[in-house]
Amino acid sequence: MYEVLFAPQAERYIKKIKDKNLKMKFKDAVLAISENPYIAEEKRGDLSGFRSYDVRYNGVNYEMAYKIYETDGKRLLLYLQEQEKISIKNQNELQRSIKTDK
Repeated sequence: MYEVLFAPQAERYIKKIKDKNLKMKFKDAVLAISENPYIAEEKRGDLSGFRSYDVRYNGVNYEMAYKIYETDGKRLLLYLQEQEKISIKNQNELQRSIKTDK
């Protein structure tokens, strides 16, 4: 099992969720990813090196983007974003936050 580290943005995002069923969906997804991080598809282009796991709930698709680090133990760095809100700006912010987390 991999240790899951939450980016600050992901922590804030999860804390703001009021719907208990949605929160449970995220917890189940994090557990599934921590058990097998290769379950999700690998991103291409600007976000290559990331994997993307989708959580669908009430007609909204939430994308859990994460990066696998195995050099210093089995760790995952997790980011969250609603699929419909992904844009070039969000991708650039995600890449910048990754560089600062290394």
